[in-house]
Amino acid sequence: MEQEYDVKYAVAVVNKPGKVSFYPQGEDRLVGYIVSKVLVIREEEKYSKGVGYTVYDVLLPYVDISNRREEPIFSKEGNPVNTTRVYRLYDSYEEAAKERDELNKKLKFATVSKKIYNGCSSKNVENAFFDYNAQMKECNNIESVIKIRCEDLKTKSRVLTQ
Repeated sequence: MEQEYDVKYAVAVVNKPGKVSFYPQGEDRLVGYIVSKVLVIREEEKYSKGVGYTVYDVLLPYVDISNRREEPIFSKEGNPVNTTRVYRLYDSYEEAAKERDELNKKLKFATVSKKIYNGCSSKNVENAFFDYNAQMKECNNIESVIKIRCEDLKTKSRVLTQ
């Protein structure tokens, strides 16, 4: 069965060894942040203390760039089983890239600050900068691959569902 889904942008996490998700798998496994297109499988309005907000169940097209594209999977009850709930989506790559850049700056600051706070030598601090730059290169490579592989996903995309 074919289904049509909205396609938006979200900021995702790259964890070691190059796996993409929405949640860091521990501080020592966090590589950095990337922008990825996502399929919006479900949108739900919630309320807390009288304030409304929207949550989205989304599907990352690639959680491992060496594998095929992910497709939505649903339970017998019709609930998505391989989606993640997020609170922020963007209509453009540029909007999502602003958040990605801010999160990566915070990661850089935290990485280097930790070395300085722990009294590491200037060589260790220099290595922290080198490691951060290598991590950003890995994130850029993963983001580029995903971007190319998702070029066919437009504002609304038809996807084969199970």
